[in-house]
Amino acid sequence: MDYINVVSFKTEDDGGEPDVFIDCNGNGPYDFLFPKLKKYNFYSDLPEKYILNINTQYIAKNDIDITSNPRVLKDLQSGNAKILLNRIGEFDIFDRGSLHGFLYPNLFKQLDELNIDISNVLYMNFNSLVKEAFRKEKINIRYHNFTQMNLYSIIKDKEGEYRKIFEKQKNSLREYYYLCYNNSIKPHRRRIVDLLLSVESKGLLSSTVDGIFLEDVSPPNHISQWSNQNDNLYYYANQKHFYDSYFSIVTESHYADSPGSLNLAFTEKTWKVITNFHPFLLVGAKNSISKLREFGFETFPELFDESYDESDDVERLNDITKVLDRTLLMSIDELSNIYYSMEEKLVHNFHHFFRLCENEIKELEKYLLKFCYK
Repeated sequence: MDYINVVSFKTEDDGGEPDVFIDCNGNGPYDFLFPKLKKYNFYSDLPEKYILNINTQYIAKNDIDITSNPRVLKDLQSGNAKILLNRIGEFDIFDRGSLHGFLYPNLFKQLDELNIDISNVLYMNFNSLVKEAFRKEKINIRYHNFTQMNLYSIIKDKEGEYRKIFEKQKNSLREYYYLCYNNSIKPHRRRIVDLLLSVESKGLLSSTVDGIFLEDVSPPNHISQWSNQNDNLYYYANQKHFYDSYFSIVTESHYADSPGSLNLAFTEKTWKVITNFHPFLLVGAKNSISKLREFGFETFPELFDESYDESDDVERLNDITKVLDRTLLMSIDELSNIYYSMEEKLVHNFHHFFRLCENEIKELEKYLLKFCYK
């Protein structure tokens, strides 16, 4: 069997084989999802063909010296080794300019000076517009959402169990209108939190900067219903919060666009909502709702006027607050009726998340095999 041979770049030899799919916050790894993945240490005996993985830790700091291993350098120059720039973190700058001009200039200058063909470089990022942003570049570009795959790696064996929990609690009257998590404060989150603090509708709101928390204590290090592969709070979800409320207000990490930028990304904030049977109002980048539909998910015009999705930054936030004001004027009975009328969509989204992740595993494995041996 051909393996995806991956050699991870390191600045010193500690004898270990570094994880490939692990993000800058220590979530993961989810290497175990890829049965054909075979890992090597940068300073060990290397296979004939392989991919040199340069992850977020090094590329974000431009802390890379490819000449530190003569064998690797020779393989890169001959094409026996390819380079994977595995950007598993938030965020790189996306613009319509030249890749060499603003993204890792020290690395690409080094590649040019060492006569390494940049067509053997793969840049992988969770920005869903990454191909469009870099469409004129010679390097290979691929969208891969590490937040989606991190969550999947934790709950992949829970699909049947979670569906049963949903069915068991169906049609019960819930106490709260909404659920809205907020940790680090950003302007769009500040606006939403201030609005929610000003209304009388009961909701589940957290805002770290305001000292508002939904749990008395942090979850334990090992949450029983989750795999020990990842017990980081980024992917922890208190299911009771979702089953005590009717919809989520998702204040995503990325909202505003600088002129000419192309950045639209979904983090665990969106995926946790989908995998817990919640409709959602998405306070994120322009066209986020339409991108989710493009991915095959259903959205919820029955509950929210989703025309806000097409508005520019300032207008979009104004539109979102108007939509939220209208929704919060509903009675809890009216909200409950609308929620259960959308049950088919909620169930579709839940199962579609798993199918999407399973397909990504197959497609990415196939892609990396071809990239390794081309």
